Amino acid sequence: MANHNVMINTERPLVIYEKMSFEFAHLNFTCPQLEASDTTLETNGRRGTALLHFKVNAGNDTVGSGYKKLVISGMREYDHDAIQQFTENYLARMATYKSCETGLID
Repeated sequence: MANHNVMINTERPLVIYEKMSFEFAHLNFTCPQLEASDTTLETNGRRGTALLHFKVNAGNDTVGSGYKKLVISGMREYDHDAIQQFTENYLARMATYKSCETGLID
């Protein structure tokens, strides 16, 4: 987003998952892992569309690919400090969630 000088509204983010698509060469694999392969962002004023492309790997083989399409509304001019604080808050909430999930905290 910084490359486009835009960011989500950190006070009231509105990011809508629109769709996801997968394509597999075969389904004979175990322990798949996702790997980001490309990201695009199209902006139109305060709205945008993001495509997050990924590969599906199993071991050393790529067994599939896909993308996730997100619609973003209420975008603002990029503010490094604001997005950094938003990211830190998100990561802290994620760490709390994961520790609750594993039973490490009450």
